Amino acid sequence: MNERPSDLDNPSPAFFPLRLLEGGLTVVRVAPLEGALPGALAAFSTRLGGVSKPPWGAMNVGYHVGDSPVDVTENRRRLFRVLGLRADTLVTAGQVHSDVVALVSAPGHQERTDGLATLSGGLTLAVFCADCVPVWLLDPKTPAAAVVHAGWKGSLAGIAGRAARLMIERLGSRPKNLLAAIGPSIGPCCYEVGPDVAGPAADLYGPDVLSAPGPGGKARLDLWEINRRALTRAGLDPWRVYVSGLCTSCREDLFHSHRREALRSAGSDGMPDRAGLGGAPDRAGRMVALLRLPEGK
Repeated sequence: MNERPSDLDNPSPAFFPLRLLEGGLTVVRVAPLEGALPGALAAFSTRLGGVSKPPWGAMNVGYHVGDSPVDVTENRRRLFRVLGLRADTLVTAGQVHSDVVALVSAPGHQERTDGLATLSGGLTLAVFCADCVPVWLLDPKTPAAAVVHAGWKGSLAGIAGRAARLMIERLGSRPKNLLAAIGPSIGPCCYEVGPDVAGPAADLYGPDVLSAPGPGGKARLDLWEINRRALTRAGLDPWRVYVSGLCTSCREDLFHSHRREALRSAGSDGMPDRAGLGGAPDRAGRMVALLRLPEGK
């Protein structure tokens, strides 16, 4: 794989380096996890290097947003090829904004779940995001792995912690061996929510997960911190939980964003759906968080 650093700005390049691959395709690597287990792959796609047309340009890997299926298939083919992955190893989740984590041992699609966990080397776990939080978990000792899609509902329900507990209780992981990474997603700089979301968030995770209102006059929610707390409550060492600090809404040069595109096409009230992380087809493409244990592990 021909890979070199990207010159795009990154607030945490040591832990989440941007890598420029063949054909201008750029990915975020999750270095702490990949470095902990030789042969493991943990990565997040960006919007760069694909063939999709506006408004989904260019690297959209989501079939469900109205983009051409032919273009999405080509984007996935390019992404998998440059990362050295095979499409027939893919495991995907239904992503219904739940707190359900499925234990998987074979390729395929898991309905009504937002998290995937495995002991099987060679499987490629995948969740698709365009503001929701991707969370990777790795136990390099067992080894075992999990990946989670956490929108506001899943984040408040503690799906990241649920995935960690599943690894501890059913896969033989020990909390001290677990590493986790919270990837590119909408940040506390941009994620405004109403009181119906802000109130439960403060009750469950503390008032400091909310910050001063943004331009829209609503409180801003820190999904990164909520997921970090869910992981540490499950027993992870705080120093082994890494946060990318990359906001998908801010970084239009790098990422698709459901919230950003919804605001552009919003009505006179200037706001999209209730919390801005809905699952309906929209004008934003999707990125994918990928996690694979090495073959033979």
